[in-house]
Amino acid sequence: MGVAWGRFTPSPLYSSDRYANTVEGDFVGDKGQSLFVSADGVGRIDSAAIAIEDWTEALGEKHLTVWWKDGRDFGALFSEHADFKAYYGNSK
Repeated sequence: MGVAWGRFTPSPLYSSDRYANTVEGDFVGDKGQSLFVSADGVGRIDSAAIAIEDWTEALGEKHLTVWWKDGRDFGALFSEHADFKAYYGNSK
């Protein structure tokens, strides 16, 4: 299982009412079930859960967290990242 998180910029179709799990620190429900993750060169990623924290008013940003069921997709995306290499060494 893998986890990745960070700031993100949503498409113009984004709506905090539809997609954000947390708005300005308040949990508003699990909205990630209608979402999926895809990446260039990898395609659709088999995620276990997706969460969006919308901090537009307080911080002017949004955060995305993705939990993966399968380590293959995580490895395909992050195998060249320094932290991935440090933890997993040369194994891919």
